[in-house]
Amino acid sequence: MKRTIKEIKQEMTDMFVQDDDVAFKYGLDQEKDFDDQFSIVSIENTIFYIVACAIWSVKNLFEILKTEIRQILDLRTPHTVKWYHNKVIRFQYPSENLVKDKDYYDNTGMTEEDIEKREVIKFCAIDDLGTELQVKIATEKDGKRAPLGHDDEDKGKNVMDCLKRYLNEIKDAGVRIKIINEKPDLFSINVAVYYDPLYLTPQDELVEKAIKDYIANLPFNSAISMTKLVDIIQGVKGVVLVNIKSCKIRQNKKNGEYGEPEDLDVQKIPVPGYYEIEEGDDKLIVRYIRHTNQEFKTAEEHTYESIQN
Repeated sequence: MKRTIKEIKQEMTDMFVQDDDVAFKYGLDQEKDFDDQFSIVSIENTIFYIVACAIWSVKNLFEILKTEIRQILDLRTPHTVKWYHNKVIRFQYPSENLVKDKDYYDNTGMTEEDIEKREVIKFCAIDDLGTELQVKIATEKDGKRAPLGHDDEDKGKNVMDCLKRYLNEIKDAGVRIKIINEKPDLFSINVAVYYDPLYLTPQDELVEKAIKDYIANLPFNSAISMTKLVDIIQGVKGVVLVNIKSCKIRQNKKNGEYGEPEDLDVQKIPVPGYYEIEEGDDKLIVRYIRHTNQEFKTAEEHTYESIQN
């Protein structure tokens, strides 16, 4: 466990007081603590504090260095999923500055902004399926996740061709790679919430906002969870009980062709790596029911359906 500055200083001052020569010259009582015999503004106290700060800082710098070295080694070790993930995220388009027969780019003379613009893949997840690596990717547009080439089909094809050539160039011999670059799976929900009117007003649409935030901020390639959905809605101040009437998922089969809605039973990982709330008046419905202290026997029902913009 890391020591605090106070603990480091305490260790030094204890040794200082217990030293017989020091105690004799200062006239110290070795039964008392350092702080009982020296003023907080004394030069001895100040020196010990400065030294303790320096020791604490050096120890923390070494911990940071150790962590960074571990991260670098993890990313540079070939044949690991982390290594492939790092290479995909660092992919640049255009790629004319890829060093020949190497797995890195020559960014001499480029600013960080220039490099960031070329690194078009903002999200990546890699699944090792045994016979192949499945690489899910997405970029970002207007603050939302989107497939590469979502707004320019020709450019998207060029980027994908370039990415395939890049991965074929750097991958280990015999490794098969499948790239998934698709529009999101779609999500819809119909939920009833019993609320305390003292803390929650339906017109504020706080439950709708909580659901949207949960879907938008799911980590890339993470499962959507029925239990987590209930927890998120329950976490809205004023919500007393949650009753999810239906929760549906529509999977993107390929090229934006979606399958039939399926019930979300426990959890589901999105095929493209991310979800989006399906457009439509009946895709995000929240029904607010005023809660009373009589176990719902006299609950006054208020229906308020949110319209997905």
